[in-house]
Amino acid sequence: MSAASQYFKSMDTTAQGLYTKKLTFLHCEKSDVLPDPYAVPKDDWKSDPADWPDVQFGDIYNFLIYTTGLLSILLQLIVVVQLFVTKHSNGRCL
Repeated sequence: MSAASQYFKSMDTTAQGLYTKKLTFLHCEKSDVLPDPYAVPKDDWKSDPADWPDVQFGDIYNFLIYTTGLLSILLQLIVVVQLFVTKHSNGRCL
């Protein structure tokens, strides 16, 4: 990680590894690490949504479904349960 925040430095080694893993993404078969958001200077943050990158629904869906995290695991579980209930209910309430 290029610039580590005080938050990152306060973590134990295991937590630092998990934090870095969460900031790592695969792009065009190459792994990159995003900057630590707690280390970005306040002047570099953009508060006007017009200055933000264009993010589509598919981008958000892929992030939530295909990245490791409690929320993505929960969303995957919900989809599986819904498919199971739909397949096995035959229109009945379970």
